[in-house]
Amino acid sequence: MSAKVTVWSMALLVILRQAAEVSSSRVSQFPINLDVGGGETAILYCKFPISKDTIDVNWWRGGMKTFLEPDSRKQFTIDSGSGTFTLQHVRVADSGLYYCQVKFQHQVIGNGSGSQITVFDPPTPLKIVPAEGLGSPRKLVCKTGAFYPEKLEIFWLRNNEVIRTGIETVKTRSGEGLFVASSFLEITQPGEGKDIYTCLVSHISLKVAASFSYILGQGKTGASYI
Repeated sequence: MSAKVTVWSMALLVILRQAAEVSSSRVSQFPINLDVGGGETAILYCKFPISKDTIDVNWWRGGMKTFLEPDSRKQFTIDSGSGTFTLQHVRVADSGLYYCQVKFQHQVIGNGSGSQITVFDPPTPLKIVPAEGLGSPRKLVCKTGAFYPEKLEIFWLRNNEVIRTGIETVKTRSGEGLFVASSFLEITQPGEGKDIYTCLVSHISLKVAASFSYILGQGKTGASYI
């Protein structure tokens, strides 16, 4: 057997051994779920059990037929045994399920199990105004800013006491996929201009509930949200 054949055979054995090493282990992906605020950066990781220059890691989004390509917001890196996908300045439209695919010697070794990115936008600023077309009974309406995801809770207080009746809340969705909520409060016990009505809004994007206060007959008193 010639020296060239021997070297080629040994190289082939090394490649096959490395391929078996990779395929025998699971390709892992994390985090499973990632919640991130609009305008922030999302980072996903793909782990595999071998570190070679011939490893390729591609990423795609569920429902799409092509791999993602780098651009001004998308960056892809491959390090020792891992691949990273960085998505900058995220927006609601980026929400979705993302997967990695690992190739060795141009052969698919395995796919990641997927990472769900949810981009949220806060429902601020809030405002309270008298409802249009006032008659009897009188109404106030608390309006949110555009927000995402949809789940949101709105509470009303009168002089720091929770109001449990006379409330109707509606949500609408814009063409950009964002939601807007309006909560109507029926004023059944009008005071003499001293009652303070407060709208509290709870949402995943807020560390504490956002609030906006209004003195009936005098207008707003201020807002608070983080």
